[in-house]
Amino acid sequence: MQKFAFKHFTHTIGDIQGSIPTFLNRKVVLNGWIDGNPRKISSKLVFAAFRDFNGDFTQLTAKGSEITKILRGLKPEDVLSVSGTVNSKRQRRGSNNNGAKEWELVVDNIEILNKSSEIATQLDSLKKRLHSTRPNTDTCN
Repeated sequence: MQKFAFKHFTHTIGDIQGSIPTFLNRKVVLNGWIDGNPRKISSKLVFAAFRDFNGDFTQLTAKGSEITKILRGLKPEDVLSVSGTVNSKRQRRGSNNNGAKEWELVVDNIEILNKSSEIATQLDSLKKRLHSTRPNTDTCN
């Protein structure tokens, strides 16, 4: 593979979020980072939080053995180019999102652009530790 030869994103997460009905059932390419560890639901179903360069988030959904294997093996801050179909996200029972539409990207191709270092994957736990040791400044006068 030629260095830096990957699909350019077709849209951003914000583009899709701003006009979900326009994008439903359309194929798109998104570039960004895995945010947190992917969640394995079954051997053929994996979810992962995905963040683009604007800081917007969506959920990646992998269905099928090959894609789920790849997604399951990713770590926080791995950089990806993903292509797939924009689908409506199922509402969880009891969730109240005030009628806002939610969507997910059902992934049909994953291209790993850069694997995160061990240090990058530790940033989340570091943020949590620092936050818990700081005094609550919201209550100070």
